[in-house]
Amino acid sequence: MIEFLAANKIEGQAIEEEVYATSFVQWCSPEPRRCKGFHPAPGAPVLPWARALWESSNQELRDGLTDQEAHDALMGIVEALTTAITGPEGCPRCADHWEQRLTTVPVPPTLTLDEARHWLVDAHNFTREGKTPTAFETVAIQFNWTSN
Repeated sequence: MIEFLAANKIEGQAIEEEVYATSFVQWCSPEPRRCKGFHPAPGAPVLPWARALWESSNQELRDGLTDQEAHDALMGIVEALTTAITGPEGCPRCADHWEQRLTTVPVPPTLTLDEARHWLVDAHNFTREGKTPTAFETVAIQFNWTSN
């Protein structure tokens, strides 16, 4: 799969991690003896819901929201992330990082749409232990964020 994606100019560490994580979930999890010793990355949790929740969270912070709507959307995102991270398919280590982030940098009582977006990207980077931070500009381009 990785070779196919690379041949089609779809490549990078994040893509490889996603392919390995998906392979693990689809092939190894149902029959662990198939993949003795295989894990997508040493110590990395397998969170099949993570990419979809990240993408939908960023889409919720779309252009055109008022400051109040951005705050309300971010609060809903924080609630959804907390539920997913601490739930049965969550990750205890990730939950600890998330709780630490919420304790040290809680969502402000008021913020602009741009501040909400920065808060979310910064929180995402904080909780991704050992992974290269995602640049805000990269996320803004991916999700077509044009207003500040």
